[in-house]
Amino acid sequence: MSKFKFIVLSGLLILATYNITKTTLEIYGSSKRLDELKSDLEAKRKENDELKKEYTYKSSDQFVEEEARNKLNFVKPGEKLLIPVSGSEPEVKGELKGEAGVVQKEESNLNRWLKLFFDKQIFFD
Repeated sequence: MSKFKFIVLSGLLILATYNITKTTLEIYGSSKRLDELKSDLEAKRKENDELKKEYTYKSSDQFVEEEARNKLNFVKPGEKLLIPVSGSEPEVKGELKGEAGVVQKEESNLNRWLKLFFDKQIFFD
């Protein structure tokens, strides 16, 4: 009988060890997942704070005024709008400035089509 008790107790001990190990691994996995979720939550909170700041700024009168001035060229009463003119040389119709300031004759639309489809260039002016 003592041999039978030894086998039963050994089986119960192995079963208990297996269950404890399994539970410990599950707890470890759950705590690791919890840490990941906490770091994700913190990142989302930071992103949320940034979005709230951006929303607050973009809903302010200062932002609306800057956008109206910069994108729509609005001015306040009494101000004058100055638009810079680029380049000091007058443009010559039918000619284009290429690289290094070389003047090139502008291609006609027909030449562009012929060049595109037939790789030929015929000068029609």
